[in-house]
Amino acid sequence: MYSMRNAGNINYETTLGLFSQLNTEELKEFLNNDSKLEDLIKDDKQYKDIEKEKEIIMVSNRSLAEFNLSKEPFMVSLKAQLQELNENCEVLYKSVENKYNEILNKQGTNQLDAKLSLLQTAAAEIEEESEKLSESFLNGDMELDDFLEQFISRRKIMHLHKVKSDKMAEIINQQNQIMNSTNNPISYSMPQNSYNGGIRYGY
Repeated sequence: MYSMRNAGNINYETTLGLFSQLNTEELKEFLNNDSKLEDLIKDDKQYKDIEKEKEIIMVSNRSLAEFNLSKEPFMVSLKAQLQELNENCEVLYKSVENKYNEILNKQGTNQLDAKLSLLQTAAAEIEEESEKLSESFLNGDMELDDFLEQFISRRKIMHLHKVKSDKMAEIINQQNQIMNSTNNPISYSMPQNSYNGGIRYGY
């Protein structure tokens, strides 16, 4: 880009030197003839250099404007593509976030299911042990005091396991109902792009 470095700093010494050599009649002629004075100034070398520099600047600015104008369709298209990519990224982010939360919920449910299974198994084993104690007592293999102590202890533990397993089963059912009511799979499709061959992406 050019700049008018000499604008406003024209050296008129040469031109004024010419006036000093003119007589009165010639000076009056310049004063009464604006075009002649203008021609004299325009004939000055420094003035010509400034005019040439102005012309170069105008040509440069015009070329730059034409270049920017020629790139406008591309920039508009690029801006639209960037906006589209941004929207698609937001959709993808939400989809991944939903999948991640779904996995976390499933992991939590699976852990509860495992604990519930262990509690139910432990309760069944203790119930089986208490039944064996009853058989031993009825067969006369155990004293009454020993039977009551062991039987009551096991029945208490079995009862606690059953209460815990029932409560956990209720929690799991509530979580499953919440997941089923909020889990509405949505299919996202990216619009066709002129720059990627019209490939569609589904999520």
